[in-house]
Amino acid sequence: MTDDIQVRRIGADEVDRRLERLADILIDCVAHGASVSFLPPLSRRRALVYWRGVADAVICNERVLLTAEDSTGQIVGTVQMVPAASENQLHSAQVVKVLVERSARRRGVGRRLLSSVSELARNQGKILLTLSTTTGSAAEPLYASEGWQRMGIIPGCVLASDGTYRSATFFYKHL
Repeated sequence: MTDDIQVRRIGADEVDRRLERLADILIDCVAHGASVSFLPPLSRRRALVYWRGVADAVICNERVLLTAEDSTGQIVGTVQMVPAASENQLHSAQVVKVLVERSARRRGVGRRLLSSVSELARNQGKILLTLSTTTGSAAEPLYASEGWQRMGIIPGCVLASDGTYRSATFFYKHL
């Protein structure tokens, strides 16, 4: 299923060169219900500004970006790791923006991204990862099947596109 998918870390210079494609994926995910900090309709301008900010954070070592690419080199998914900045939490990081383009879903891309970010974190001396998702999302069973432990739900944590507030489920994983 994922034999043709390669996951790799990319730097800020490559983020800059691939801004348009990264924006396409973010817009696609938001348009189809992903709760990843944005509400639909997400404008191209806003998506590009977001990815430029990610590039800046990568330069400053405040964020790591991994991409999943198909056999043609086309990005079909991303995941980011945000290492904790606090001295007493340097062993941990947050996983954010697990994005898989709709056309690439159900092919194991999300699993590959989660596995790769866990391996990267482990190689960087991290022993604890955290993440969150909208309760009831398609991502929730994926995280559980990949060994993430549900730690709790916060009701009304996320504003949905229909104007209602939804719960968020928080997960952790010991490496």
